[in-house]
Amino acid sequence: MHYEEYTVMKSPLSAFLDAAHREGLGERLVHCPPGGTTVLAAAPRPAP
Repeated sequence: MHYEEYTVMKSPLSAFLDAAHREGLGERLVHCPPGGTTVLAAAPRPAP
């Protein structure tokens, strides 16, 4: 998500990141700062 491009956000990005970490979801997030790049790997698919 390009956080800064959305005007509907009422709290800072840090509040979302902190809440996600408190809920145990921190490892599922990739925080890439503005202007940064990252490589995302696809999660393994379950066998049919």
